[in-house]
Amino acid sequence: MDSLLQGPRGRRLCLELAMEMDQDIRIAVFHLGYNLDPGAGMSRVLLTMNPSGEVPPPPPEPTVNELAALITSLDLQTITDELIQHALQRAVDTARYWQEPDGEDVLAATEEIRESLANIAKSLAGSPASQWWDQKALPGQWVIDWRAEADPAPLPRNQTRNKP
Repeated sequence: MDSLLQGPRGRRLCLELAMEMDQDIRIAVFHLGYNLDPGAGMSRVLLTMNPSGEVPPPPPEPTVNELAALITSLDLQTITDELIQHALQRAVDTARYWQEPDGEDVLAATEEIRESLANIAKSLAGSPASQWWDQKALPGQWVIDWRAEADPAPLPRNQTRNKP
């Protein structure tokens, strides 16, 4: 499962799993991710509220090294299939293939965080919840191709296919 850390979705999966396991990690990722996000202060804004009218305390300022230490200290024996499934869903839901990576993906790509996620990736390799990830496509799977017949698509063309 070392290949998980080679791409942004695999790194994000491991980071999401770490956040599922520990609230302090989730908070640190939120703040570090905000600071690394290309849209910070523009399309992504951090608001704080305090109903008492007092000035709210400043947000936490964790470091990448502190986050890496938190991730490394996780008890990986507590990983469940449910946590893995939820982390996988979040990793897919946050994909932004049409634009630059968000702050959490930038964070997950840093050397310190990538190294701290290595043990999570190894734990995923032995999990029953991940065994189907590297299997070949199942027979009977379908794809809908809306492109024109003359389009040099990478999908194999079948002469008996149904046309839209």
